[in-house]
Amino acid sequence: MSDLSVSAIRTVNKLETVEEISRVFEACQARRDVLSKALMREFRVGDPVTFTHHRTQETMRGVVEKILIKRIAVAVTDGARWRVPPEHLTLDARPAEGG
Repeated sequence: MSDLSVSAIRTVNKLETVEEISRVFEACQARRDVLSKALMREFRVGDPVTFTHHRTQETMRGVVEKILIKRIAVAVTDGARWRVPPEHLTLDARPAEGG
Protein backbone atom coordinates (compact mmCIF):
# COMPACT_ATOMS: atom_id res chain seq x y z
CA MET A 1 0.00 0.00 0.00
CA SER A 2 1.39 3.41 -0.92
CA ASP A 3 2.06 6.19 1.58
CA LEU A 4 -0.70 8.20 -0.09
CA SER A 5 -3.20 5.38 0.48
CA VAL A 6 -2.22 5.04 4.13
CA SER A 7 -2.54 8.79 4.61
CA ALA A 8 -5.98 8.83 2.96
CA ILE A 9 -7.21 5.97 5.15
CA ARG A 10 -5.99 7.72 8.28
CA THR A 11 -7.79 10.89 7.21
CA VAL A 12 -11.02 9.00 6.51
CA ASN A 13 -10.80 7.35 9.92
CA LYS A 14 -10.94 10.83 11.47
CA LEU A 15 -14.31 11.63 9.87
CA GLU A 16 -17.11 11.92 12.38
CA THR A 17 -20.39 11.82 10.48
CA VAL A 18 -22.03 9.42 8.07
CA GLU A 19 -22.56 12.33 5.68
CA GLU A 20 -18.81 13.04 5.53
CA ILE A 21 -18.05 9.37 4.91
CA SER A 22 -20.73 9.22 2.21
CA ARG A 23 -19.16 12.17 0.37
CA VAL A 24 -15.74 10.52 0.47
CA PHE A 25 -17.24 7.23 -0.73
CA GLU A 26 -18.98 8.96 -3.66
CA ALA A 27 -15.73 10.72 -4.61
CA CYS A 28 -13.89 7.38 -4.53
CA GLN A 29 -16.52 5.78 -6.75
CA ALA A 30 -16.31 8.64 -9.24
CA ARG A 31 -12.51 8.43 -9.33
CA ARG A 32 -12.63 4.66 -9.82
CA ASP A 33 -15.04 5.15 -12.76
CA VAL A 34 -12.70 7.67 -14.39
CA LEU A 35 -9.70 5.36 -14.01
CA SER A 36 -11.67 2.36 -15.28
CA LYS A 37 -12.85 4.24 -18.38
CA ALA A 38 -9.29 5.35 -19.12
CA LEU A 39 -8.16 1.74 -18.83
CA MET A 40 -10.99 0.60 -21.14
CA ARG A 41 -9.60 2.82 -23.89
CA GLU A 42 -6.36 0.81 -23.89
CA PHE A 43 -8.12 -2.28 -25.26
CA ARG A 44 -9.30 -2.94 -28.81
CA VAL A 45 -11.35 -5.73 -30.36
CA GLY A 46 -8.99 -8.53 -31.34
CA ASP A 47 -6.41 -7.83 -28.63
CA PRO A 48 -4.97 -10.94 -26.96
CA VAL A 49 -5.47 -10.77 -23.19
CA THR A 50 -5.07 -12.83 -20.03
CA PHE A 51 -6.85 -12.75 -16.69
CA THR A 52 -6.98 -14.90 -13.57
CA HIS A 53 -10.10 -16.98 -12.95
CA HIS A 54 -11.56 -15.71 -9.69
CA ARG A 55 -12.27 -19.18 -8.23
CA THR A 56 -9.59 -21.48 -9.58
CA GLN A 57 -6.80 -18.89 -9.88
CA GLU A 58 -6.12 -20.36 -13.33
CA THR A 59 -4.69 -18.00 -15.95
CA MET A 60 -7.22 -17.62 -18.74
CA ARG A 61 -6.14 -16.58 -22.24
CA GLY A 62 -8.44 -15.07 -24.80
CA VAL A 63 -9.20 -12.33 -27.28
CA VAL A 64 -11.18 -9.12 -26.77
CA GLU A 65 -14.49 -9.70 -28.52
CA LYS A 66 -16.35 -6.51 -27.62
CA ILE A 67 -15.92 -3.38 -25.48
CA LEU A 68 -18.98 -3.07 -23.23
CA ILE A 69 -19.91 -0.14 -20.99
CA LYS A 70 -18.11 -1.26 -17.82
CA ARG A 71 -16.56 -4.57 -18.85
CA ILE A 72 -14.76 -6.18 -21.75
CA ALA A 73 -16.15 -9.28 -23.43
CA VAL A 74 -13.41 -11.87 -23.83
CA ALA A 75 -13.62 -15.10 -25.84
CA VAL A 76 -11.24 -17.57 -24.17
CA THR A 77 -9.45 -20.42 -25.88
CA ASP A 78 -11.80 -23.11 -24.49
CA GLY A 79 -14.75 -21.41 -26.25
CA ALA A 80 -16.27 -19.75 -23.18
CA ARG A 81 -17.05 -16.03 -23.08
CA TRP A 82 -16.37 -13.82 -20.08
CA ARG A 83 -17.28 -10.23 -19.21
CA VAL A 84 -14.20 -8.99 -17.37
CA PRO A 85 -13.52 -5.63 -15.67
CA PRO A 86 -10.63 -3.93 -17.48
CA GLU A 87 -8.53 -3.75 -14.31
CA HIS A 88 -8.46 -7.57 -14.22
CA LEU A 89 -7.10 -7.92 -17.78
CA THR A 90 -3.50 -7.99 -18.91
CA LEU A 91 -2.86 -7.01 -22.50
CA ASP A 92 -0.59 -9.50 -24.24
CA ALA A 93 1.63 -8.43 -27.12
CA ARG A 94 -0.46 -7.15 -30.04
CA PRO A 95 0.33 -8.49 -33.49
CA ALA A 96 2.28 -6.01 -35.62
CA GLU A 97 0.02 -3.66 -37.58
CA GLY A 98 0.36 -2.88 -41.25
CA GLY A 99 1.63 -5.17 -43.88
